[in-house]
Amino acid sequence: MLSLVEFQRRIAGDILHDAPQEGVDVHRGTILGALVNALRLTFPTVVKLTGTDFFDQVATEYARDNLPRSAVLYFYGDGFPDFLRDSNGARALPYLWDVARFDLKIDRAGHAALALQTQAIPIDPQLEVRLASSLTCLQVIYPVDLVRDALDAGYPKRLSDLDMTPRPRHFAIWRGPDGAAVKPIGPAAAAFLNTLLKSGAAEDALRHAMQFTCATDALAEIQTDILGSSFTRLTWSTA
Repeated sequence: MLSLVEFQRRIAGDILHDAPQEGVDVHRGTILGALVNALRLTFPTVVKLTGTDFFDQVATEYARDNLPRSAVLYFYGDGFPDFLRDSNGARALPYLWDVARFDLKIDRAGHAALALQTQAIPIDPQLEVRLASSLTCLQVIYPVDLVRDALDAGYPKRLSDLDMTPRPRHFAIWRGPDGAAVKPIGPAAAAFLNTLLKSGAAEDALRHAMQFTCATDALAEIQTDILGSSFTRLTWSTA
């Protein structure tokens, strides 16, 4: 027996892909309109970069073949950045894929629970850390934060002044008290944090961090970018 969600997805799929029928077009338009609007809300920077007409066209194509798996559209569109990257019209903007992934991470962090922490991770015998459960890392090659800032401020002309030279850039993204928060971090800190989030093993995380720089510089970067950040809670032991 189909669940209610599976039944609804099957009906929606039939409506979206069947030939036009009398009385069906209005439902097709309603479903597509809701999905495209959900994508607009999740990818605001992409909308501003590409224009509403282009975005709606690509979003409609995506929606036809990617029905939501939940009735909660806040979490719709995980595959849209990759779909956008492969679309013909997006190839004129090589940084669009990075921007879309940045938008998606920010949106997901904004809808995450606030103030929940991971289990304590021992750093050494005297120090444990807890990380915001919403915390994720993102690596891109374009200055997506500056692109988003310029467009949010209403100054698209500033994009021509940005250094678009492709090179690794790393961000920590999490849910803060005022919504999604973003912090640029160094490559050693990113390697440390990624490993810590995946395995919870500080020794492995530190070893990965030191692949990018010497131990002294790696530790300094970790201290500044991670241990000193608001997404980290430190617990010291006096035993």
